[in-house]
Amino acid sequence: MNNWHPIAENSPPEPSPPVRSAVELRGLIDEGAAVADIAKRKAIYRRVDEIVLGAIAGISLVVGGIGLLSVMLISIRERLFEIGLRKALGARKVDIMAQMLTESVVLSVFGGVIGTMFGAGIATTIAAFTPIPASVEVWSVALGIGITALVGLFFGLYPASRAAQLDPIEALRRE
Repeated sequence: MNNWHPIAENSPPEPSPPVRSAVELRGLIDEGAAVADIAKRKAIYRRVDEIVLGAIAGISLVVGGIGLLSVMLISIRERLFEIGLRKALGARKVDIMAQMLTESVVLSVFGGVIGTMFGAGIATTIAAFTPIPASVEVWSVALGIGITALVGLFFGLYPASRAAQLDPIEALRRE
């Protein structure tokens, strides 16, 4: 019969040898080691989460950039006459590239602002109706908008260079 009580001053009875070896194998005797193991696993899971979310964000940026690239290529095709006329009137390659890159960056940043507003709305809704704390930090908004501008710049380079390389005579003839 077990007479041990948590309030009593005497110590609990020692476990039998098979129970003790099983507990030692599972690492439950050394509580410090168990806590350290839990902390280590938590850190590993957090790092895996960061990597997975970063990969998803990276893939999303590439997909969005490819969509932007195709929109800009279609825009250039539809505006061949305008580009040809500008070049015939003396616009330099740099002027055409600057116009196309500006359009690309503005389009990308506009999409980033809309996405940020949508995300902030979701975070506010979650914070209002659940006990989960959610907030939108100013630095994360600035970083997100900056990254969308860089995506617009990077994926707008090819369409802008294609527009700048157009021959004005060919561009005017195609219309």
